[in-house]
Amino acid sequence: MDEASADIHDYNYYKGGAESDRSRADEWFLKYMLIDCQKLDWIRRVYYVLLAYLYYNAVRLFGWKYFNYN
Repeated sequence: MDEASADIHDYNYYKGGAESDRSRADEWFLKYMLIDCQKLDWIRRVYYVLLAYLYYNAVRLFGWKYFNYN
């Protein structure tokens, strides 16, 4: 997957905000990971789409520890 997805997500966590901002950052993270997956051949795409959803669920569950709430 493209590093840009993670870099943008990290920046949004650094920038912080309210819970709605965190939720939006996580949704964008998933969206851009899935866009990156479309560039792959079908067999790798299946694997990386599953991985994208795993990452998304991980940041939804545990990302609150790292988000800059302000």
